[in-house]
Amino acid sequence: MKPKRFILITFLLLIVSNTIIFSQVQSSVYTGIGTGTNLGGLVGIGGEVKYNFLSLNVSVGNLLGEQLPEHHSGAKSKFSYDFGCKLYSKWGIFGGINYGLLGAALYTKKGQDELHFEKTYGFSFTAGYRRTIYKHIYGLAYVGLSSKKEENYVLPAFFDERGFLPRMGLIIGYEFKSF
Repeated sequence: MKPKRFILITFLLLIVSNTIIFSQVQSSVYTGIGTGTNLGGLVGIGGEVKYNFLSLNVSVGNLLGEQLPEHHSGAKSKFSYDFGCKLYSKWGIFGGINYGLLGAALYTKKGQDELHFEKTYGFSFTAGYRRTIYKHIYGLAYVGLSSKKEENYVLPAFFDERGFLPRMGLIIGYEFKSF
């Protein structure tokens, strides 16, 4: 086969395959409140690209609460990130895995006068439901567990009564038309 024909056929195949693939791609932006997973913090914004039943998401979030002291050691920013993927069913139910912020703590280390700010990162495994609310606006709720056992509880280990708290959150998003 001549090189010009090969290039032309390859180019045409790429155009046809991309048209078929990209006609099924849907992208969206979202915001929400939760326990870090899918949001990068307690509150966050993100984006999702969905192809058929598989989606990839990335988000940036903020750890709300008390202000960090002016002088402290450890992490300097209250902003964090999260990225992951979800596998959707045709009914809107999904299972997902994410890597990102699981928790944060401000404490003093032994022999140190200033406070230390530390973020905990890890994997979280979630299940949830996504539903279109109105036209391109959707709502999403999820619940799950993290890969770090201590982050699945409300209070640290030195308290007698620790309450179980799964990863959970509510998201509202806007889905753009498919490409």
